[in-house]
Amino acid sequence: MQFSYLTSALLLALPILVSAAPTTPAQDVALFAREGQTCNPPKPDKNDAAAVKKYDDLTAKMAAATKSAHEGSSKCPSSKVTDFNKSKDKKKRTEIKNTCVSGYQQCVKQRKAANTACTQLKGTVDQGHLTAVTVCQTQVDNWKARNP
Repeated sequence: MQFSYLTSALLLALPILVSAAPTTPAQDVALFAREGQTCNPPKPDKNDAAAVKKYDDLTAKMAAATKSAHEGSSKCPSSKVTDFNKSKDKKKRTEIKNTCVSGYQQCVKQRKAANTACTQLKGTVDQGHLTAVTVCQTQVDNWKARNP
């Protein structure tokens, strides 16, 4: 196969062009991916000690509630569904059902608490965080409807 001079020149220059292309730093990509998905409350006046304390307390409450919500939903991984469906032991199925209902109830309660803290901070609760409450509640309802 023969290449024209232009094709040969482009093939030789292509690696140089690609390596010289502008790129976005990884941290910018990570920030962009989370943009619009966080509370983003306004920062308090750093000279107002009471406002700073309230801000710090509510931010900590929101973070703790979010962590607890994740822990709750993690109590019922997809392997629990498989174990539930495969098991013939009613006691084991009841135990799995109770674990999953409890975990998802924790998820609902804690996500609502995090969203409330965000609102108290005068931040914006985005649609993704509102949907997360609904998803957890749907899981509670689904698990409650299962017969052991």
